[in-house]
Amino acid sequence: MKLQLQRESTKLIALYFRKQNEKFCISRAFYKKYDPMKKIIVLLFLSSLLTPFLFSQAIQYDIKVRYFNNASGTTAEISVKVESGNPDFTYYLMTNDPMKGEVLMKSEPTRRKNYVFKDVKPGKYFIRIEDNLGLPAGKTIEIKENESSMN
Repeated sequence: MKLQLQRESTKLIALYFRKQNEKFCISRAFYKKYDPMKKIIVLLFLSSLLTPFLFSQAIQYDIKVRYFNNASGTTAEISVKVESGNPDFTYYLMTNDPMKGEVLMKSEPTRRKNYVFKDVKPGKYFIRIEDNLGLPAGKTIEIKENESSMN
């Protein structure tokens, strides 16, 4: 019985060392297949792709509303002035839902840092600004029915 246990333990130890040796062989094959120079080149390439996202600026902006009273009721102009970000900018006037909102007005991509949405009727809207990297910014704005003109 004792001899049999020794044989079993010897087999287990041999199996353990065989498995460790296989792991060592696999790691050596992996190391040979992917040498350090290739790893460095791949890391440099990936970091060059990520650099614009790491150093991009958050869009900073200012929004002003100017009201007009006329025969057809109250309308407004919404002026958007971008203070920082990466041109080209695209400006959106959307229903008041930043994620699923319907686009009501949209500019073409432009280098201009000012944009005006004209003849906007009373209601709640979401103003969205997107830069050339696709980084969004925006906020909800309300055009009120009974505002005095030229605010």
